[in-house]
Amino acid sequence: MNGFTIFDESLRVLPIMKTQQISTWDKMVHAPFKKVVKFDLICMAIGAVMGMGAGAYLVASGLLG
Repeated sequence: MNGFTIFDESLRVLPIMKTQQISTWDKMVHAPFKKVVKFDLICMAIGAVMGMGAGAYLVASGLLG
């Protein structure tokens, strides 16, 4: 077990873990997985709308099809 151990009133062993300092870089760069997926889905939705618009323009203008 890492760190030290102490005993509470019921004599259970409680680990005392060393607190890890999280750097500013880690706070900025490492995002929770749910936020990454949400951002990715939003970007894909925007890209799909842009692609449909560009395709509709090309078809309507006679450049394609």
